[in-house]
Order: sequence, then structure tokens, then C-alpha cells
Amino acid sequence: MTVLTSKTYRRYVLYFLLLGILMSLISSFVGYLHNLRASEKVIQKKIESHFFQANNATNYIINHAKFKVLAAAGSNSIANYAQKPNNDNLLQLQESLFTLIKTSSLIYQMRFLDLQGKEVIRVEKTTSTKTPYSVVRKNKLSDKSNRYDFTETLNIKKMIYIYQNWASILSMTKLNCL
Repeated sequence: MTVLTSKTYRRYVLYFLLLGILMSLISSFVGYLHNLRASEKVIQKKIESHFFQANNATNYIINHAKFKVLAAAGSNSIANYAQKPNNDNLLQLQESLFTLIKTSSLIYQMRFLDLQGKEVIRVEKTTSTKTPYSVVRKNKLSDKSNRYDFTETLNIKKMIYIYQNWASILSMTKLNCL
């Protein structure tokens, strides 16, 4: 039987401690890598979930806008104004647009453009609680003829209603996104 000297004993204790520290470092590093990969998976799932929710919200907004455009396009007030652009028909069209904007929390403003791209009517929501909706004055109406959406829409025959060499385009702008 060999007797351990204090020097040998200290050396074994030192080796044991170094081995323990080395094992702790290795296991900590492996645990860190494992947690990092697990965290990446959790983050990836959260990102996918957010994209899914954003996609659903966007589809809802787009479908809602399509429904409102189709409702406006099918309105008699557009046909009446296109056939006879007088004040009575203009007021009827304005009321139709008011109804559409009042019934939609997503639509901030609606415009009715002539064939040249000039606004005939623009109704919009305001920040005032007394008058939450307004008709923009005639001198404040805009010319949208240079905008890409107007020029591209002119090429889509389904979106244009032509009555006796006169055309109008219904344009919805500034969707109030979630």
C-alpha cells in the first residue's frame, strides 16, 4: 500500500478540480447551445405566428375593401351621376359614399374621379367628434391623373363604367390599417 504524500495528494485534488471545472465548462457550453437552438425555434414559431396573423388581417382588410368597392360600383347613384352629372345626382352619389364610409371602420376616405383623374367628390373621416365625416370642398379637390393607380386602373375595363363618352372611376384610398 502506497501512502500519499501531501504533494501528491494536492496534485490529485488539483487534477480533480481542473477536471470538474473542465466538465462544468463543457456542459455549460453544450447547455448554452441547446438553449440557443430551442430559443431560435421559439422565436421562429412566434415570427410565423405574427406573419399568419398579419396575413389574416391584411386579407380581411383587402376583402372588406373589395366588398365596399363592389357595393359602390353596383350603386345606382354612380350610374345616375354618370348618365346625368347634375347636382341632384351628385348629392345622391355623395350620400352613397357617405353611407359606405360610415359603415366601414377601415376606410378613411373615398373619392370619385372623372375620366381625366380629377376628383368629383371626396368624403373622409375627420378627427372631430362633432362632425366625424366631411365632404371636401370643391376648391380642395385633387388631380390624381398622374398617380400610377389611376393610370393603371384606366386599363382595367371591369373597373370603369362608361356611359355616353363619360367615364368615372371609384377610388378608395388610405385604408386605416390595424
